[in-house]
Amino acid sequence: MESYPIIVLHKGSSDYLKICLAQAKFSNPNSRIILLGDETNETLAKQVGAEHYLICNYFSKAQEFAKIYKHYSTNPYDYELFCFQRWFVVDEFINSEGLDKFLHIDSDVLLYADFSKELEFIDFIKNYDLTHPYASAHTSFLITKVHFASFVILYLKFLVIILFLLNLKTIQMMTKFILSRAVLN
Repeated sequence: MESYPIIVLHKGSSDYLKICLAQAKFSNPNSRIILLGDETNETLAKQVGAEHYLICNYFSKAQEFAKIYKHYSTNPYDYELFCFQRWFVVDEFINSEGLDKFLHIDSDVLLYADFSKELEFIDFIKNYDLTHPYASAHTSFLITKVHFASFVILYLKFLVIILFLLNLKTIQMMTKFILSRAVLN
């Protein structure tokens, strides 16, 4: 049975991060548990037997992305930007490591089963390059190298087009309203 690496990306040293990594290691003893983190969580990763790699070593695409990022969220700018940048970091990391199959989980997710064993029971998932829950990618399984950079940029371009069209429609509606008021007066 093939064991899949489990990748967690986290900045800072939170108590729940240690629990996440320890639980992933406990329930997936044959898998590489990989933390893409910073200097503040390196010791924590090693305490639970996880590999540690610095985010900053895989941040060049993420920096380029920041130059074109448009903020439309009600969440704080830095928080939302990093939610997208993490996929560029993961992309650079998996390419440097030659990984083509892995599980990505957020640092507040706990695994209670050996993912590699569970995958045998849900065989249909192997037909897909990328899986993730409906509204968020907090737990994503990748079978083949999905180029996150391309995926994220295409997604954002689509989002920008939709927002532009919505704004255009709003402007048209406001113009009609203003003109109708002007005609009435």
